[in-house]
Amino acid sequence: MEVHPFGRAGAVRGGGYRRSHRHDPGGHARTYRRTVATRLDPDGVFAYLADFGTTNEWDPRAGGTRLVAGEGASVGATYETDVRFLGRTTRMRYTITELDASSRRLVWVGRNSLVEATDRVVARAVPGGTEVDYTSTYDYQRAPALLDRLMTLPLTRLMDEARDGLQQTLARHEGPRAA
Repeated sequence: MEVHPFGRAGAVRGGGYRRSHRHDPGGHARTYRRTVATRLDPDGVFAYLADFGTTNEWDPRAGGTRLVAGEGASVGATYETDVRFLGRTTRMRYTITELDASSRRLVWVGRNSLVEATDRVVARAVPGGTEVDYTSTYDYQRAPALLDRLMTLPLTRLMDEARDGLQQTLARHEGPRAA
């Protein structure tokens, strides 16, 4: 496992995370938002997340992520990853469509024959560290409305597991807490 250098930024009070969910009533897109807090420096957190290959480290449902086109953490870089979901493994192709180091914002768009997933990540400086806002929108365009509604619980679990994996991975990079 590659180790990414993170700067320390003190202690984030309260730590933890927040979650929310929104459904687009006019279509089949579902949006999920999770927030993770860490004591790590926001620039280091952003650099870590901008490397889509790190999903192997923090997303428990992702595996075998590999760069297939472009140059690493840059707009246009494309990765393939195997995602475990609903008891199956499916291949997704993700492309970095936005990457702005000055605002620490990035967007990945993943596709396969069933779904388009758009992930927006922002790493914000907060007192004592960083808050990572992770928003994913899943669009099952060919799914009937009933199936679309049935996806709420599995997608909620998927997002919760990714959030928990990211929280745990960042905590390992934080090192011991000051007494």
